[in-house]
Amino acid sequence: MGFVPASSSSVVVLLCRVCVETVPALKDMDWELSQWHPLIQDRKFLPWLIKVPSDKLLVRARDVSPGQMIKLEDLWKTEPDAGFADLDRPDVEEEEMAPTLLQYEDGYHYQNVLAPLVKMEADYDKQLKESLTEDSIRVHWSSTSLSGRNVVTFSFGRSGADQSRIMVGDELRLKLGDGGQYLYGKTWE
Repeated sequence: MGFVPASSSSVVVLLCRVCVETVPALKDMDWELSQWHPLIQDRKFLPWLIKVPSDKLLVRARDVSPGQMIKLEDLWKTEPDAGFADLDRPDVEEEEMAPTLLQYEDGYHYQNVLAPLVKMEADYDKQLKESLTEDSIRVHWSSTSLSGRNVVTFSFGRSGADQSRIMVGDELRLKLGDGGQYLYGKTWE
């Protein structure tokens, strides 16, 4: 990664080196591509990009292994406010999975190795589906199509439209929530 200055203003543009050399459309932009400089020098980010920590902060710094970083990032998916100290909690510890093999002793051995992996994948898929829920969506039903079919228009909130991954053909499940209980005497789905 690197940066190039813009000719007309005091702005820099972050670009990868490959993009500078291979994307012809970038040459039409108002950027000085010949002045591309890397963002890292002497194994450190440039000081204007990331502030150099003070001695006081360096004393408080701790060594973090890549495994701990991965665990913390996984924990952030469910608990965004989690900190490094939360990695030592007993409920955060992951059980070690037995490695898959090319040959198994018998059917029970095969089942004991593969069943936890299948369960972990099912739990992950369930968690992924649950994370795709969106609230405060406006739904407008109309039958104005030429074929007489109902046409549905979904209006997502500003944040929902940016993060939505709904594609043509996806299945949507609509819930009215507490309003359904009030209007119909039962939850509406």
